[in-house]
Amino acid sequence: MDAQQQQMMQEVLMKQQEQANWMLEQLPADKRQQIEEVVNNYRNTLIAQKLPEDRQQTCLWTFYTQLVSKIYQDLASQASHQQSPQQQEQLLQQQLQQQQQQQ
Repeated sequence: MDAQQQQMMQEVLMKQQEQANWMLEQLPADKRQQIEEVVNNYRNTLIAQKLPEDRQQTCLWTFYTQLVSKIYQDLASQASHQQSPQQQEQLLQQQLQQQQQQQ
């Protein structure tokens, strides 16, 4: 992999991290606590399996981002079913504005 490809990969990873962190911040405290516990348990499992550290990090990062995304999407879906179409549109616009400001 050349330097340009590595830089592009780093940029993609940074954007993924920003997005995952943003979604995590939107979750209620109890959900964030649950995520932390589950991720720590998974980390301990990977350590017990004696995988190489770079492989542990890759597995952990993939697990973390999928978990945060799934919980965020589930909660957003539940919330959208409880809101009127106008409220849903306002919420979507707010989320888009927040994401654009972070970029």
